[in-house]
Amino acid sequence: LLPAIFFVVIELFRPGDTEKRKHKQKTWETIMEGTVLFVMMISWIPTVIVATTPGGVASDVGNCYFFLWFTAVFVMDTSIWWIHDWRKRSLLILYREQLKYQTIQQRVYEQSRQQLDLPPIPELVVGEM
Repeated sequence: LLPAIFFVVIELFRPGDTEKRKHKQKTWETIMEGTVLFVMMISWIPTVIVATTPGGVASDVGNCYFFLWFTAVFVMDTSIWWIHDWRKRSLLILYREQLKYQTIQQRVYEQSRQQLDLPPIPELVVGEM
């Protein structure tokens, strides 16, 4: 609960700056979020296994047993969604770079075509690759 309150307070009082700084902060926050989720997932799975075995802490307290399993599933689900979003951002960056490359490639081709009188190249769409 304390880390959640800490991050909420940081988010509320964060100053707004230029676009470059926002991107840098967002990258740092994304790395921190992924690291925290990974550590939680790695540490929570053995905790659930040990605590819910017969004779463990959660086996004596009924609600604790269900809470531990629910939290373990929630942490793993959140981690999977973070990985999904991270891969989607990476894919969008690749598409953007590919579009830039194609634009530069077409510009160079047009310059060469004008110098050598070649036929025009057909337009390429990123989704066709």
